[in-house]
Amino acid sequence: MRMTLLGLCLLIACGGDDGVPNSGPDAAIPVDASGSIDGAMTRSCGGFANLKCKADELCDYADNTCGVADGAGTCKPRPVACPLLVEHKVCGCDAKVHASECAAYIDGSDLSANGACDKVAGTFACGYLLCNLGQEYCRREPHPDAAETFTCVALLCADTPSCGCLANERCGDACTGDNTAGLTLTCPATPR
Repeated sequence: MRMTLLGLCLLIACGGDDGVPNSGPDAAIPVDASGSIDGAMTRSCGGFANLKCKADELCDYADNTCGVADGAGTCKPRPVACPLLVEHKVCGCDAKVHASECAAYIDGSDLSANGACDKVAGTFACGYLLCNLGQEYCRREPHPDAAETFTCVALLCADTPSCGCLANERCGDACTGDNTAGLTLTCPATPR
């Protein structure tokens, strides 16, 4: 019997004859009938089917786009504690601003590079990070084989922040923005 991938997904999601009982909308569905990929238990989450993880897990999207365009994530355990290191605030897939990446993960949210969060005074969006306006610029680095990375970097300008003061920085010729919206340097794509 030949079955399409969509048919198999519907069969599993609806609790069909796959031997895996459906325990409701919060049930995590295995990637395959055995729930195993390379011997490790892995469950898909998100996507149009809105598959859920267990209460002590979060849905991790490898590209930090929160499942846009039916992108699926993987259920991963939530951390139980965060380091005391002060990090930048981040935007989560739950459209909330979190104190750090770790804090978002503890709350059960992956990072959102889509800018879905409300603005926080004195900051600007740098992918999923919130950089300090007038004190930092955003370095965006696309990668052809992995999710793009974002970094908030201290501004060393003596004048009002502008693209001109970043000319000597790595990727300085690829600056956009201004001192009211924030400055972003987008570097050329590099393999990771």
